[in-house]
Amino acid sequence: MNPKITSILVVTAALVLTAACEQKVKTDSKAPAASVESNDPFVIAPRLVNKAGAFELLAIIEGPDATEQFVKNLQLLKAQRAAIKQFKEQKEQTDEVKKKAEEVQKKLDENIAIMLKLYGYNADKEHMFLPARSALVKVTEGKKELIKRIDSPAVHLNLQAMRGKYAELSKKDGGNPAEAQTVAKKLMEEFNYDVKSTYEIDILKGVLYRKVD
Repeated sequence: MNPKITSILVVTAALVLTAACEQKVKTDSKAPAASVESNDPFVIAPRLVNKAGAFELLAIIEGPDATEQFVKNLQLLKAQRAAIKQFKEQKEQTDEVKKKAEEVQKKLDENIAIMLKLYGYNADKEHMFLPARSALVKVTEGKKELIKRIDSPAVHLNLQAMRGKYAELSKKDGGNPAEAQTVAKKLMEEFNYDVKSTYEIDILKGVLYRKVD
């Protein structure tokens, strides 16, 4: 094993950060201890290099529940930072406003500390989260049907990009119906994705990378 990545975590039960900025962080007491090994033979690159720079692998997050919670955790940190900024930008810096900003800052600091412990996530560093394995699921009247398993971050991101492009091109105002149909055809050919149906994408395995200074 590369000595630079011996601290990699395999997380199968994620920390739950509450959505409200004022509330305390909750953790799952039943969560198993993180391991440095994975039972899945799927190979994940310990190091990635792209236009943004070089990134080293920090954590492997297993299962749709754990990966979904991790994404929610990141969203919460972002929301708490935004709340603090709004408090500080208010023209009238009353004692109540300052107190609220301090309370949210305290919760943010607590959450960041737990994220560091669980995932190796450092708020002062640049990170990249990739879906190493995902599933395209069709939802019909509450019933779910697996349409396609995706075992590549590039393919997952391509699917998301195509979905976004179709949504943009199919807008009534400023859209392009002809190009939208072209994208719809590609979605069907490559992913058996019918734009008239409803789908969800479950991330089965996520990988977290941190940028190398």
